[in-house]
Amino acid sequence: HFHYMTLTMSLVVLEDHKANPPEKNDLVQVMLTGRDKETGLGLSDDSIKNNVRGPCPQLTRSLF
Repeated sequence: HFHYMTLTMSLVVLEDHKANPPEKNDLVQVMLTGRDKETGLGLSDDSIKNNVRGPCPQLTRSLF
């Protein structure tokens, strides 16, 4: 259940930032709008969701 909850929360955060960009850039907004200087590519939604969830679901779980 925890995996589903963190995945759902990260999706909500991502979709909210797309629909309502914050006035000041935060980390999620930087991940959404940033581009690699050499390739011009940005992060995929899946990559951003994984970053929002944290480096390790087990570690994140211990914080709650």
